Amino acid sequence: MKIINISSVLLSLLVGNQGTHAGDPEIRFEKFGFPEGEEPEIQFPISESDATLLRSKEGPVSVVLPEDGCADIDYDGLEASLVEAGLYPPTHPEDEAFWDEFEEVVNVQHYLKTKKNNPCMTDPLPKVMPRVPQFWRGFDILDAAEAVHDEFPGIYHNQMIANWLSEGSLTPNNVVIPKFSSPDFINGPVLLSDMIGHAIRMVAPCDFAIKWSVGRARPEEIAWKITRGELDVPQDKAHIKQVLDDMN
Repeated sequence: MKIINISSVLLSLLVGNQGTHAGDPEIRFEKFGFPEGEEPEIQFPISESDATLLRSKEGPVSVVLPEDGCADIDYDGLEASLVEAGLYPPTHPEDEAFWDEFEEVVNVQHYLKTKKNNPCMTDPLPKVMPRVPQFWRGFDILDAAEAVHDEFPGIYHNQMIANWLSEGSLTPNNVVIPKFSSPDFINGPVLLSDMIGHAIRMVAPCDFAIKWSVGRARPEEIAWKITRGELDVPQDKAHIKQVLDDMN
């Protein structure tokens, strides 16, 4: 499991003091970064006009429509494959399964804050990540969280492959990747580095197109609504609010 950094821890607008209850529809991404009072009314999947508006402002990240980012990919087929794998569509607060996932994120954040406030406590990282990459050995939960905070794309893929090459534990298939000579720097480290960047560049536009299609709220948006009394958690997850209150 990848640690999700939510240290900065919602399109329903509320009337008066009436709260939204778990099970109510359409709690979606709202963290556009617009100045207060200028928040747009965006529906998901976003339309072309929504995309134009979002792109005109500072804040929204990589606003991509399927036809922009997935022009050479069967987008409907991509969605179908994700559905078949049980990965799509994502859950939302109106879905019962959402709360198990949100509870996990809240618990990790609680571990992070507890460790930060009590540096000498037993490190809770093994509860979150029973196994860690070799180059993260010696990391505590705070180190691991920071490592995935706004990290440069591919940095750990490159580091992992560099370690394999250094250890001599990576054995290329010379039929698939023929050598110019032995050793071969071009069809070795250079090719492997290029493959990492190429793979990220190939999937990233569709990743963001899906993000702007489903509009899943970020964990900190949900936490904010709960702590403000704008969203009620299911009865069997009532402890989530207590954990959130304890972190404030």
